[in-house]
Formats: sequence, structure tokens, C-alpha cells
Amino acid sequence: MPDPVIKTDRLTLRPPRFDDAPAIAREVGDFEIARWLTRVPHPYSLEDAHEFLDVVKDRAGSQWVIEDANGLRGFIGTEGELGYWLSRNCWGQGYLTEAARAVVADWFFVPTAPALLSGHFDANARSANVLKKLGFGYCGQEMVSSKAHDDEVLLHRMVLTPEQYHAMHPWRIQTDRLCLRPLTARDAERLTTLAGVPEVARNLLSVPTPWSKEQARHWIEASRWKGRNGFRLGITRSDGTLIGFLGLVPHREPGTATTMYALGADHWGQGFATEAMAAFLPAAMARFGLSEVRADHFTDNPGSGHVLRKLGFERCGEETGRSAARVEEAPLILYRLRLNR
Repeated sequence: MPDPVIKTDRLTLRPPRFDDAPAIAREVGDFEIARWLTRVPHPYSLEDAHEFLDVVKDRAGSQWVIEDANGLRGFIGTEGELGYWLSRNCWGQGYLTEAARAVVADWFFVPTAPALLSGHFDANARSANVLKKLGFGYCGQEMVSSKAHDDEVLLHRMVLTPEQYHAMHPWRIQTDRLCLRPLTARDAERLTTLAGVPEVARNLLSVPTPWSKEQARHWIEASRWKGRNGFRLGITRSDGTLIGFLGLVPHREPGTATTMYALGADHWGQGFATEAMAAFLPAAMARFGLSEVRADHFTDNPGSGHVLRKLGFERCGEETGRSAARVEEAPLILYRLRLNR
């Protein structure tokens, strides 16, 4: 659920209050603001402000007042689509981009968030510039009614999809020695040398040996970071060298997912797997609302079991599984990590 209060470097975005009415009436009463809004009449009275606040009073998390150190400076919301206005004496200071960037990030933090719509009137270059900086793209235009103009005006429709947003804002996790970041097609060749060798591939389910660069590209694309459960991240050292990967996939039980990891053989025994997973697991469980994460390893890979137990996983069963790099099925040991054990 979106946050009711959001802090940025210079601004506080908070739920509106009834005592905001005089400031809202004063600012929106400026025709240079009202003219860019569809549902705002001009002139705009204190009574209009009270009516507006009565409508949005129960919408914390989708409607915010924009405040700086001097008080109310504007308004922003995601009810139906991204909309906003800013006091004219704050134009040109980057306030709107700062506020909108924070609200959009809050929107897409929710893994199931849909595309976010917005738009701007034909001559509103300032708003167009803000939306373009946020990554919105045009998706059509239409004539809409403007109360302030008492006429119809041309509205350019824009949209920001989850895929576009997460491509622009990749999830990164930093540790003392490592960085976890989304994999890209450029990593394919390196991955084939790390994981497409028998001593590593035989401990994984979906990696064959040998592993071609084209196969690795498809594998990366199939689990590309899109802001939702079902992805892999690369594990890199501080100098940017890719040394492995980890990931998360949904489990059939709600609130549960399955995790996995792999390192190139040259990087075994140095604590990298434990360091990466110790940072990844709590972040992933919090982000995706997970109460349990499951994992497994083949019985002839005891080192992985040692890492899982250090991370707090408990053994919970056995079964057999198939690896693309093994001829036959092999026994697996199953583990689970619970949020509140």
C-alpha cells in the first residue's frame, strides 16, 4: 500500500487536512494554475476547497499535499491517474519533478502495481517535461472538458508501464564486498563461463552444459527484473566483475517463494554466497510480503546446505529433482526459512 507520508530532500508529501482549505483556495484560485486542470472551476472559492477536501479525506496513500519548509506548495495524487499542481512561485525549482518522482516510486514499489496514466494539455510544456523525465510516453490524445476554460481542450495522454519504470530504476542491493543488480543481455557470455561448466551447472535445475551465449540470453530474458516476484539478480564484486547470480520464484502457496543462488567455482569458499543471500533474503521478503522462503540442494552439494543453515534455513524434507546438466534425477534436501519462527 502506498505510504501516507513521503519525505524527499526538500519536501514532505502528506495527507491533506481540512485546515489546508485556505491555502488550496488561494493557490488554485490563480488562473495560471487552474487553467491546466480539468475539474477545477475558475474562480475557485474556499467552499470549493472544502468540497474537494471532503472528497479526498479518506484517500491517504493516493492524495498528498506538497509541503516545503514554508508550508503548502501544491498537491499531487494517483487516484485514477497521476495528477498535480504547484504554486506558481515554486515553478522552475524542480519541486514538481521531485514530488512526482517520489510518488511514482511509491506506486511501483507495490509488485502488482499496474501502469500509471497521466497527461497534459496541449500547451503545457512544463508538465510535459516533468512526465518525460519520469519516463512517461505518449499513448494518444483526446478532447476533454475544462471547467476553468468552460470549453473542451486537447489532452495528450501518457503512460508509464511497470516494465518501463523498473528498467529505468533497477533494484540494487549493496553489501561490503558485493553488489546485487539486474542481469542484462551483456552478461550472457560471462554467465556461460561461470555457470555453464559441469561443477556448477550440475547443481542447478535449468542450466545445461555446455551453455551457449544464445541460451544464456534467453535465460536472462525469461527472468528479467520487472519489479515482481520471479527474477534473478547478478552478484558482482566491487569492481563490477560478475561472479554469480541469485533469484526468487513464486511458490504455489501464498506468501511463499523459492530462492536459489550460484557462484562461479573460482569464488567458492570466500563467503560470497552467504554475504549476498544474507542481504537479499530480508530485502526480498519485505518487498514481496513473504512469510516463508524455500530452497533445496542436491545431496552431493553439501556446501550449499552449509550456506543455507548459516542463513537460518531449516531442513524440512527430501525429494528427487532433475538438472539440465545431469543424466538422471538425483536426491534433493529441502529447506525453509520462516519470517517468524
